[in-house]
Amino acid sequence: MNSSHSTAGFATRLLHGAKDLVWQDDPRTVRVNPPAAAPTQSAAPATTDAITSNAGTSVPASASAPSAIASELLALVLNRPTAYSAMSEAIAALSGLGMDETTRYRAAFAVLKKTQQRTVEQIAQAIEVHLGLLQAERDRFASQSRAAENDQIAARRASIERLNAEVSANSEAMTQLRTETETRLQQMQATQVQKQAEAAALAKQVDAEQRNIERTTRDFATAASSIEQFLNQERLRLRERLTGES
Repeated sequence: MNSSHSTAGFATRLLHGAKDLVWQDDPRTVRVNPPAAAPTQSAAPATTDAITSNAGTSVPASASAPSAIASELLALVLNRPTAYSAMSEAIAALSGLGMDETTRYRAAFAVLKKTQQRTVEQIAQAIEVHLGLLQAERDRFASQSRAAENDQIAARRASIERLNAEVSANSEAMTQLRTETETRLQQMQATQVQKQAEAAALAKQVDAEQRNIERTTRDFATAASSIEQFLNQERLRLRERLTGES
């Protein structure tokens, strides 16, 4: 995986999907392409109510957290090579051998200890690196979310204000011209109706875009929280399985 390309595009793709949901000429033909799910890892069977990353690591799933977002986010967070990501890959490689979880953890650790001279504490501490990457993704998403909101909504709010201002101006002009000609008045009334309809349509688009960005942001926050909980639990599980510490 190209790390720089992936980190730059993850939040953008999520928010681009939200934008596509609203800004269409014909709402009846809207098509939304969901964020691409991370490739399935056949070697590591996911446990019940869990999301599985490319490395075979399972993340507790939340009812409101889309598994595709959490799975791709976890793969992104684990993309940095560390003692923990190497441990996760080793555990996934052993998943098809009929071992129980404790045996897999100990066997994977034995491999890392022999080949890389890793200690349990080094592996547990490496999780901090991935937690840091997760926070960076949170910050990046928040920044891009704000930018998307400014880009997609601010301009349209300005259009609404402009259209409403034109409506007001036309109302004044209509009052002045009412005595001059009924034909002219009817033409301006038609313009009035058209501009009011445009303003109302834009207002609906703005409301829908706002709700969609907020929903996508909540889904991301929920997915990030579930991964943070998992990584903290994984650190405890590593120490418990490999050293007997609780």
